[in-house]
Amino acid sequence: MGKTCSDVIGRTMADVPNGYVIDFATPCKKNFSKIAAVVDKERDFHYYSQDANGYWSHKPGGRAVTNKDAAGAPIYDPQRASRYYEKEDPSDSGLNYSSFCSYMCVPRGQPIQVAGSRDRSRKKRSKV
Repeated sequence: MGKTCSDVIGRTMADVPNGYVIDFATPCKKNFSKIAAVVDKERDFHYYSQDANGYWSHKPGGRAVTNKDAAGAPIYDPQRASRYYEKEDPSDSGLNYSSFCSYMCVPRGQPIQVAGSRDRSRKKRSKV
């Protein structure tokens, strides 16, 4: 899969046809959840999910689900959060989600599965 914002947004919207792009301040329609997409152009793409309290949580790489950014601060807005995850060990290359892509609304309870480009595999996200 391409690791640009247009790739991630396009593929997300293709796999979630009822989803739509939105801004930070506007709430999603009833029975939709707000997510945010970011990319590390060299390695990965990533989603954040807005929690009921208005803050955001995510699962960075192989790490545990958290509501903290890379600097350990609570995530109020993924666009302004610290998104550079340093190496945890010598075999880890770290992740730098330097490009903020978009906020999107997706139907609640529907997993997001974004098709990969090389092997046509799917990157599956847990239900929001």
